[in-house]
Amino acid sequence: MKNLCYPEAMSLDLADDIIKNVRAIIRKEDATGPLFLLTQEPSGAFTIPGGCKDAEDADLLAALHRELQEELHLDPADYSVRPTDIRKEYEHLYNTPPDRAGKNTIISLFLVSNLTKEPRASAEIKDIIWVTADDALQMLKAPHMKELFRLGLEISQAVGKRP
Repeated sequence: MKNLCYPEAMSLDLADDIIKNVRAIIRKEDATGPLFLLTQEPSGAFTIPGGCKDAEDADLLAALHRELQEELHLDPADYSVRPTDIRKEYEHLYNTPPDRAGKNTIISLFLVSNLTKEPRASAEIKDIIWVTADDALQMLKAPHMKELFRLGLEISQAVGKRP
C-alpha cells in the first residue's frame, strides 16, 4: 500500500530530511449541494486523497497528478486543479518504515473540481466515498486530516465550483 507514503514508494523525496506530501480536496456538486471525496485505506480509516512526493516527481503538482492516477484512475485531463497556499508541517506522522520515522512532514493542499469522469478506487485503497462536509469531518479521525479538510473547505467554499 502506498497510501500515506508506506513501503511501496518508488524513491521518497527526502531532500532536507523532510517528507513532502500532497492532498486534494476533491469536490463535486449534486442536487443537494457540494460533496467531497474521501478515500478509505485498507485499515478502514478515511483520508483525503493524495500521498508523498517521490524523488522522480518534478514538483508537488506532478506528485498530485501521479497520486490521483494511482489511487483514483484519474488523469490530469479528467479534472481541474487549483493550488492553495496551505502548507502545514507536522512532526513525526510516521513511525515506520525507518527512513520515514521521526521525520517531519509538510503537506501541501490542492483543490480539485470539474471532474469529467467518476473516480474509481485502485488496489492501493479499499474504497472511495462522496460525502457532505459535515460527514467528512465526522469520518476523518486523524487530527491532521481533519485540520487540512477544514482549511480546504474554507477555500473550496470561497471559490465554489471553480478550481
